[in-house]
Amino acid sequence: PRAAIPLARNLPRAVQAERLARETGETEHLLRETLALLERMELAAASSERALLFTDLGAHWQALDRAARDLGEAGETLLTAAGRRPNGAVVDMRRTVDALFERPSKHLRRVSDLGEPLAQARAEAGAVRARLYGLEYVHRESSRRGSPDPFFQEAAALRSELGALEDSLADAHRGLQVARATLRFTDPLPATRREAITAYNALVGQSWPGGGGDELRNQWQRRQRLLVRLDAGRKRLAAAAQTRLARALDVLREERDNLTRYRDELEALRPRADVTAAEAVHAGIRDVAADLRYWTIRADVGLLDVAWAIKEAELELARDLERTRDRSVKNIDRAVTEALEDSQ
Repeated sequence: PRAAIPLARNLPRAVQAERLARETGETEHLLRETLALLERMELAAASSERALLFTDLGAHWQALDRAARDLGEAGETLLTAAGRRPNGAVVDMRRTVDALFERPSKHLRRVSDLGEPLAQARAEAGAVRARLYGLEYVHRESSRRGSPDPFFQEAAALRSELGALEDSLADAHRGLQVARATLRFTDPLPATRREAITAYNALVGQSWPGGGGDELRNQWQRRQRLLVRLDAGRKRLAAAAQTRLARALDVLREERDNLTRYRDELEALRPRADVTAAEAVHAGIRDVAADLRYWTIRADVGLLDVAWAIKEAELELARDLERTRDRSVKNIDRAVTEALEDSQ
């Protein structure tokens, strides 16, 4: 009964069953999310662009690419100063490099586009669950429902189907996050951009005619030295990223072992937790039924006590009326007797 819900929430077994079910679900959800995060971290660790895994090294890595492009444009300026206009191949390669810097990755754009309908589907599932809760509340508060009521059995089945749908949407969301993390560190765009910059600088270098003034030759040689320093800096960044990643990989392996052990332990305890929660719920239902019978009996006994008290009060009132009637009859008889005696 609806009025028995507060009574059930005050029973220790019902509270323990609810807490056990909630903590089991929260632990399972947390473990699943942590494993998904660890999987994304492992995918990132396998990336060839390992400097991009770290914020500071990644900023330097991208700055080196921009500096290499700037050196190519500076080379074109020096070619023009030397009286040698860049040929069509150099111009086309510069446009290609600019396009690679300006446009976003098409793979990441596709993954982002897939996230929009998934977010919409999750919002619709949440709206359906909210409507289901509202219908259950309205039906539960209605005074016209019968017992047993098939509505709640149908609602339970609908809840199960909706839960399975939400689980599939959650799996799809985790898969999308894995795909986004994978493309973030395995996207071919940075490597393609770097190869284009290298080819661009090579074409600029091949177009250098030589000669020119001392200042112009000094600037050109300085540009060449800067290109060499850029390559050396990129190698040092890669080595530093590899050193950091070696320590991180040890931590990832340890965490993988720990999470795998936790998952196995949870899978072993899950059937036992389900059985314990079910037994606690059944015990709570029995306790509620016993308490309801107890209070029903107390109520019945109370009604009997009240009825008996009313009956005793009515009997006492009837006795008082009889005693009053007897006294009245005696008084009347006495008065009649006295009147007859006086008349004689």
